[in-house]
Amino acid sequence: MPVVIPKLTTRKLFVAGLCLIVATGMVNIGIIGLDDYPEMIGRIIPAGVESASDLINHASIRSPIPTLYVSVLTRLASSLGLSDPGNQLRFALVMLGIFSWCTVAFTAVGIYRLTSSKGTLVEKVSLFLVGFYFISPLFLTRPMFESLAIPYLTLSAYWATRYWFRQNTGSLCFAVVLLAIAALFRFQAAVCVLAALALPLIKKRFQDLGWASFTGVMMLLITGLLDKAMRGTFHGSLRAYWAYNIAYGSSFGVTPFYTYALLFLAMTFPPLLWMSYRGFDPKKRYLPLVPVLLYFVAFLVVHSAVPHKEERFMAPIIPCFLMLFAPIGEWLIERKAKIRLGIFLGLNFLLLVLTSFNVAQSNVVGVGRYLHSHPELTRIHAVGNTLVIVPEGYVGRKLEWKVADSSFDFRLIRCEDGVAVRDDYRTETTLFESKMEKLGDFKPGILEAILIRLNPRQNFRRSTIRLYRLKGCSAVSTH
Repeated sequence: MPVVIPKLTTRKLFVAGLCLIVATGMVNIGIIGLDDYPEMIGRIIPAGVESASDLINHASIRSPIPTLYVSVLTRLASSLGLSDPGNQLRFALVMLGIFSWCTVAFTAVGIYRLTSSKGTLVEKVSLFLVGFYFISPLFLTRPMFESLAIPYLTLSAYWATRYWFRQNTGSLCFAVVLLAIAALFRFQAAVCVLAALALPLIKKRFQDLGWASFTGVMMLLITGLLDKAMRGTFHGSLRAYWAYNIAYGSSFGVTPFYTYALLFLAMTFPPLLWMSYRGFDPKKRYLPLVPVLLYFVAFLVVHSAVPHKEERFMAPIIPCFLMLFAPIGEWLIERKAKIRLGIFLGLNFLLLVLTSFNVAQSNVVGVGRYLHSHPELTRIHAVGNTLVIVPEGYVGRKLEWKVADSSFDFRLIRCEDGVAVRDDYRTETTLFESKMEKLGDFKPGILEAILIRLNPRQNFRRSTIRLYRLKGCSAVSTH
């Protein structure tokens, strides 16, 4: 691959990345975080499950805009004849992925075209990294709040770079506007305004700083009025989110300040990208990336200062982080560092396949998709905490969901009932298994199976879920 990249055109790399995005969106309809389902996926599939007013009223501590935004796509899918909620979600993921990929690819290439001719090696490496790094396709296709902010934050970095080289006031102001849009999806994206406003200070263009600050104030006013129109209070969503995190942000998910720094360090596959760089001129190679670097540093530092940390909070800044490694990749290819690049690419592509095409939380998603295709099952008994997420959206119809234990009365079980048992509850339910027939095993993907092995206590929710019904019912339901 290191030998191939210089021979490929930017257009071919873009098309290959686009194909990967579409394939990821079509295959991986999984759930990344536990709150992704109740806050997003379960509210947009099947299309129309909640009206626009419902989406606004049920927005909780977040802005309703992200859910409204994605729900437009699932409704469009429905209007095009896609009645299966799984296919509606696939349509939304593909559309989100295409838009995100186009914006990220434009930025990765456009930044270098501000200073050099078309088709340079560093431009191709930059495009390759943002498209084929192992977590890129997954995050670019997710309906997560963090992922929805990616295209706008990344485009903002491009316009900030345009200002860096051309001192065009309009470019800087547009960068601030894009950050305000990104913040509609993920409030924390707004911290990059610190980087944007640092640029005119570095250039000593204080009039530009004034215009950019004015633009920021105007966007704060506009977005606040938009929230007032939807929820009745000026920046009501932001206030609710702020109050919630002040009250509970230090009570869960608390990790040391250096957590994110270690995370990004691990993402570089050390020591492969941190070995000898004799002859590497950082000043020359990183000049086009000063604004991108400032965006990344501002995002990292502010998030590191907050007690509550989750890995996915870093999703909005990942394309900027990957662009920062383009000069290093270019240098390694020029020096023909085949062993280092070969090991890096081998590990990366192995992980790329696993992250892109293994359905996240496939056990729960699998149960939902099975029930969608078996309408004869109308009531599900989940033993204990088997279903941390009740996947009704993937089913596409209303079912009755019951929590059961190992001593429930079989005389109350009907042929319309199914019983879901997760692996860690099987020792408690051996008695009823003798009276039931298995309908299917819904297993975790390879990555999740590894997580279960490494840390069973924290990851048992990802383990295999087995679905049963009373013996003899299958024959009855076929008549």
